[in-house]
Amino acid sequence: MKRKAFSLFFVLSLVMTLFSTAAASRKISFISMYEVTGKGYVALFDVKGNWREDELWGFVSLPRNRQLNMDCNFRDDGRVSCVIPGSISRYAGRMVKVVVYGYAFDVVVPPEVAKRPVFQSLGHSPGKGYVAKFKLTGKWHADEIWGFVVLPNEKQLNMDCKFNEDDREAVCVISGSLEQWKQKTVKLVFYGYVFPATVPGKTP
Repeated sequence: MKRKAFSLFFVLSLVMTLFSTAAASRKISFISMYEVTGKGYVALFDVKGNWREDELWGFVSLPRNRQLNMDCNFRDDGRVSCVIPGSISRYAGRMVKVVVYGYAFDVVVPPEVAKRPVFQSLGHSPGKGYVAKFKLTGKWHADEIWGFVVLPNEKQLNMDCKFNEDDREAVCVISGSLEQWKQKTVKLVFYGYVFPATVPGKTP
C-alpha cells in the first residue's frame, strides 16, 4: 500500500515538474500600445516558447468593471498583435489592464493622433479659482474633456473641464488650493497630454 502511494506521489510530482518546466519556458511580455488610423489601437507583445493560435485571446480591463475584447494574432515576425476597438481612446492617459491568456499588464492608453490639445494659459479668475485653457484640434466629445493637475509633491487636484462656447477650446477650473504652489511648476494633464506650467499669483 505504501509502495503504491509512493508511486502515485512520484508520478504526480513528475507531472507537476514537467508542467512547471513547460510553463516556465513560455513567456509573454508587453512591448507597446499605439494607434492605427482607421483600425483602432494595437497592443504588441513578444512571446517566448511554443504558443498556439487559439491561446491568443485577451481583453482590456477598464474602470467600473468594463471590458473590451481584443482580436489577437501572430505577426510574420513571431510577435503577437492584438487589435483593440477605437472606443478605448476615451481612456487616453489613464491606466488600464491588458490581459492576454491570463497574463496581465498595466498599460497607459496613448492619446489619439488625430486629437491634440494645445495649452494656452493658466490664470486666476476671481470667484472661480484657477482656470486653464486649451485649444483643441480634431473632433472631440464632451466625455473626453477631462484632466487633473500633478503637484510638486506628486498629489493631484481635479480639473472641472468643459467646452468653452464651441468645441475648439476647453476651459478647466482648478481648486483654489493651487494658490499655495504659486511660482512653482506643476503638470497639467489634459486627455493624457502633459503640460508643465508655472502657477501665477491670484489676480488682485
